[in-house]
Amino acid sequence: MFADIAAKMAFGRPRVHKTESLTATERALQSSATDRERPILAICGTPEDRLAWDPIWRLLVTNHRFDAHSLWLDAEDRQRVLKHRCPRKTPAADFIALAQALTRESGSPIHVLGWLEGGDIALRAVLQAPNLFRSLTLFDPRISEILNHIAEGSSIEADFFRDPADTKKSLPIRIPEPVLPAPPAINVATLSALEIDALLMTGEASHPRDQIAVEWLAAHLPNATERVWRENGRKGLFENPEIIANEIAAFLVAT
Repeated sequence: MFADIAAKMAFGRPRVHKTESLTATERALQSSATDRERPILAICGTPEDRLAWDPIWRLLVTNHRFDAHSLWLDAEDRQRVLKHRCPRKTPAADFIALAQALTRESGSPIHVLGWLEGGDIALRAVLQAPNLFRSLTLFDPRISEILNHIAEGSSIEADFFRDPADTKKSLPIRIPEPVLPAPPAINVATLSALEIDALLMTGEASHPRDQIAVEWLAAHLPNATERVWRENGRKGLFENPEIIANEIAAFLVAT
């Protein structure tokens, strides 16, 4: 079992697209693993997005001193997540195993980033083992679809997203402001800057399943996302990795 998990988990070591910059990232990540005072950060995402994340990843490790680890999904994992065919065999179990190993070494919960299909897995892992995680940041344009799938799974998970002040109204996410009510904290950057711009202007989603995300964005657009949106000239979240890294670090430090 653990051999299979180890094959899927890259502890800061990319599984694809070996380049000189990624090699530099590997060295930074490997050296960080010996520093137990660093906050732990884990990412769950798709391998083809490694190149987009690499500049942000390096800044989080070098400038903000996170001890960073990762799980990159293979094609089989992604199909399983997208189709929701095998809920008992979800890669969330692998991610929980990674979190357990990291918390045993550090003695403290970890911060998690979830990207695209990895957001589904990271969120499921947090719901299944909340004591292992300190915060969760989701980057996923299909966040409403993910939350709907999870909320349909059980009443316990649905209650997790319910507004405690209004028993009749369910929220797509618990807002981590101004003071986090209980761990794990959840932060959301649901859409690219360009998509946020279009959705807030039109008030409509390209797909009915995303309408709840539009309503949530209109009411609770995080300042961090809004700053990124403006400073990037509405070109997308990855245009300025330093801004993204700073915003992620600021949220994680606050939690």
